[in-house]
Amino acid sequence: MESVQTTNHVLIRNCSYEEVEHFDTPEARKETAHVYEGKTKHTWFCMELNGDIVGCSSLMPFSKREARLRGWYLMPDFRGQGLGVDLVRPVIGEAICEGYEYLESKTKHKGIMEALDFVFTGREYPSWGGYRYVYKCKHDAEIPMESHESIN
Repeated sequence: MESVQTTNHVLIRNCSYEEVEHFDTPEARKETAHVYEGKTKHTWFCMELNGDIVGCSSLMPFSKREARLRGWYLMPDFRGQGLGVDLVRPVIGEAICEGYEYLESKTKHKGIMEALDFVFTGREYPSWGGYRYVYKCKHDAEIPMESHESIN
């Protein structure tokens, strides 16, 4: 597989579920172990490359102290280039601004979360389709870029 060039017009912005619902496929659910349900309040973000939506992520409040990172999906051709990390930065910024102490995720890539100023708490538990992992927000974490800014 050739590497996809990402130097052209990459933008991360707020979006509605309707803009990313085409990612709600059995393959995506199996791969990312989540469901894009429209029944709970999510703050959605999408990544556009040259005007096409290639990924999404969302923040879902879970309790007063904890939120869930959900719907973190990037099309396979765009993985391995750091775009997934950029795609989740607005979710983390939102979590920090909203004052959440913990962020829960089904991602098994603990190194990615720790690189984004989260500390794995050691808490993990079985959940639909896999495990959930709980990360502590660092209080001195730098708030990531605003969601409406282009990353390039």
